[in-house]
Amino acid sequence: MTARRTWGQRTLLTVNVVLVLVLLVGGVVTSYLVWSLGRIDRLDVNEALSVAPEAPVSADDLVFAEPRGPTDGEEPPPPPGPAENYLVVGSDNAANLDPDDPVLAGREEQADTFLADTIMVLRVRPEEGTAYLLSIPRDLEVEVAGTSRMGKINSAYNLPDAAERAARLIDTVEENLGVPVQHYLEIDLAGFTAVVDAIGGVEVCFDRPSRDVKSGFLAATPGIHELDGAASLAFVRSRSMEEQQPDGSWRRIDG
Repeated sequence: MTARRTWGQRTLLTVNVVLVLVLLVGGVVTSYLVWSLGRIDRLDVNEALSVAPEAPVSADDLVFAEPRGPTDGEEPPPPPGPAENYLVVGSDNAANLDPDDPVLAGREEQADTFLADTIMVLRVRPEEGTAYLLSIPRDLEVEVAGTSRMGKINSAYNLPDAAERAARLIDTVEENLGVPVQHYLEIDLAGFTAVVDAIGGVEVCFDRPSRDVKSGFLAATPGIHELDGAASLAFVRSRSMEEQQPDGSWRRIDG
């Protein structure tokens, strides 16, 4: 006859099972994060980036919600780092999209053209716990770095090599606007879909059934629709959006 486990043994066994499950889940999550981070392409543009400004902060400059001194054996927290600027670029580069994606329709003539549709400077100020965002119009006329010509700022990005076009855009922003850039972040069309999927989709409300046959977008009913990455890209890349009228016909609407 098998002896029955005591309550203490059962509790210990349960705790061990829970710990094993927690470790397994933690291992899976960690592996997924490492795999996800490994998929991010990295460009070597260090030579184009500015060095972070020296802005030492003393303890007297820090403001805490609940001021307290260090306890015995505890080191005081290090002061926050200096303010830094991030150049954030949203490009129309479709190289990483599925070749059958409807968004690619009609882009044959743009296959070798690279433009920055969105250019923003994000300034992070750790000493204040604040961040500021400046949007640079893509049609802003500037002198393109490394050339003697004037042109739209997003044309500075139009180079076949990824690192070279990022570096020239960084130099163009710094030379024309006097804004030093310490970090560079770029999101292409495939990256856009990945970001939307990563946050679980976005909600968009439509007054009427809407579609764009060319981009592949369809909201078959009025109301709020949760768009995944692919649908979001088809929506924002729409150039021929239509709304269904009460009589069932479709009418082109202004983007």
